[in-house]
Amino acid sequence: MRAVRTKPETRPNWMSPLRIALRSLVAVRSYPGEEAAAQHVCAGWLEANGMPVTYQTTRNGQPNVIATIENGPGRPYS
Repeated sequence: MRAVRTKPETRPNWMSPLRIALRSLVAVRSYPGEEAAAQHVCAGWLEANGMPVTYQTTRNGQPNVIATIENGPGRPYS
């Protein structure tokens, strides 16, 4: 299957912000055991887009970023 290229004017609006976020993340060096910088880039993007963030460290010291997405009243997704 071949990828289809679209002209910039036909790309979705979210493409530019997504591309900016991806470039920011790729620019961060993240060696095994040194993921904190990448963790903070992800957390910053999530918080900037209205998602509360908490940090969690696993038993072996690996960092996790946990974001909460509120979907309003009703049954939660599972």
